Amino acid sequence: MKDRIKEEIRLYENLFNKAFSVTVLVGVGTLAVLRKEGFGFWAGTGVIALYFSLVFLGLTLKKWKDKIASLEGLDDNSS
Repeated sequence: MKDRIKEEIRLYENLFNKAFSVTVLVGVGTLAVLRKEGFGFWAGTGVIALYFSLVFLGLTLKKWKDKIASLEGLDDNSS
C-alpha cells in the first residue's frame, strides 16, 4: 500500500513540475505578446490558456498534498 502511494506521489510531483513549466511558458509568452502587440486575439487566447493552466496547477498541487497526507497517515497508524 505504501509503495503504491509513494508511486502516486512521484507521479503527482512529476505532473506538477510539468504543469508549472507549462504555466511559466504560457505566462511569459502571453506577456511578450501583450507587450509587443497589445491585447488581441493571441493575447486573449494566452490569458485563457494561462487561466486553465493555473487551475490545473492548483488541482495537481492539491492532489499531491493529499497523497502526502495519506502516506503520513499510514505511517502514524503503523507506529
